[in-house]
Amino acid sequence: MVTLVFNSCLFQQVWLAITEDGVNVTRYTAWTLVDNFEWFDGYTTKFGLYEVDFEDPKRKRTPRASAKYYKEVIRTHTFDVANKNNYDEL
Repeated sequence: MVTLVFNSCLFQQVWLAITEDGVNVTRYTAWTLVDNFEWFDGYTTKFGLYEVDFEDPKRKRTPRASAKYYKEVIRTHTFDVANKNNYDEL
């Protein structure tokens, strides 16, 4: 859920930068799509849009609530979708 809240706040701040400060934002890239290796935490810190099962030899990927939220942001062209839908962290 933390990642979902972070992404929502991030989109709001980007919107404010565009509308209030006149910043010319033309693209956005999610910082991390999948869980990965962190230098200080190894594979224990998980914050990607997709959870990776490192115990599975095929490294199964499961979308988190933040991935579903990001999908809705892209689909609806608005960042205010969290209030309209129920996103349970997987």
